Amino acid sequence: MNSHKLLLLIPISFLFLVSPALGQQQNQPSKSSKAQQVMVTPDSYVEEEDGNEITYQEFVKQINTGNFFPVSIKNECDEHVGFRLSPRSSQSTDESRNTSKEIKLESTKIQGKENLQFIYRDYLFAPIEFYNGQTWITKWMVYDTGTFIPVVLLPEVAKEIGTVQKIKMGEIKVLEPPVGSYEFNDLLRSLNRYRDKYPDEFGEYEIAGIAGLPLLSNYLVSIQVRTGEVTLRPLDSEQRTLRSEAPIAQTQYKSEQGNIWFPVTINGKEGFAHLDTGNPYFDVYLDIIPTGIETIDSYLVGKTDVTKYLNDVELRHENMEPRYQGTGISVISAFGNLAAKPFVITIDPLRKKIYFEKLLQ
Repeated sequence: MNSHKLLLLIPISFLFLVSPALGQQQNQPSKSSKAQQVMVTPDSYVEEEDGNEITYQEFVKQINTGNFFPVSIKNECDEHVGFRLSPRSSQSTDESRNTSKEIKLESTKIQGKENLQFIYRDYLFAPIEFYNGQTWITKWMVYDTGTFIPVVLLPEVAKEIGTVQKIKMGEIKVLEPPVGSYEFNDLLRSLNRYRDKYPDEFGEYEIAGIAGLPLLSNYLVSIQVRTGEVTLRPLDSEQRTLRSEAPIAQTQYKSEQGNIWFPVTINGKEGFAHLDTGNPYFDVYLDIIPTGIETIDSYLVGKTDVTKYLNDVELRHENMEPRYQGTGISVISAFGNLAAKPFVITIDPLRKKIYFEKLLQ
């Protein structure tokens, strides 16, 4: 892939420094707001899980591993005074639903399934409504399975909205979602070029942030990148895949650092692929497939060969080590949107499995 194109399309995931927000923005809508949002800033008091004070830089570094979640520290008057690191595994006694305590739903029940229509233009853009206690405000958000913070907003958008009491995707309503900020705001703002190029699709609403993987973690999530369709079904559904026939491939996945890593074998080399809808590409480790070679001899998901579905997909040859340094996972492929286009991919957070079905044209 030529270099000028790389400047236009940059994977969102693993590029941001998160300052998670549980709440306060300027222009809070009303005194009666149930949740007071307080942004983690360099001036915030922050501490480790054992209660020892640490620096803001160390706090953010630990949050960025995906192994911790910020919880508010309050004094005897129930006033917010700072933040403490809390291990993600302690957020829920049911580890198979490891983000359900972080994502509070107004109602977990959906009738059969909920079909969400996103826009696919290199990235997946989701229409999301934000409620601040007075009004609903609609924005386009990049749906990014490679981001472990539920909601990331541009600072000017966070200021415009104020305290986020709930958000809505279709008929799914999430209460008081954790909100983060983004270090590379100019990159995120630049995505509004898609709105400028396709005004009939995006309409009047701006592209304002990222919707991360945990946001839909209480459902079976079936993603059809090519059509922009995302289907949600209850976690207790008897049928785990979107269609009744057997999937092309299925495998267990790891969920370390709030991401999805599934086992793959590329040309005989074993490792993991990162499911990342914040990445427009299909990345392979250049040590396995050097630059200049544009086909794959074999690509196995788990133990199943899916090479024939991927051989027409354009490859991007990448050195994975700098991008995934510190994850502790041998990542040899980033399974971005180009890789996902031939499939319906279902994420099963209850069983920690991922299913691949052939996309029906």
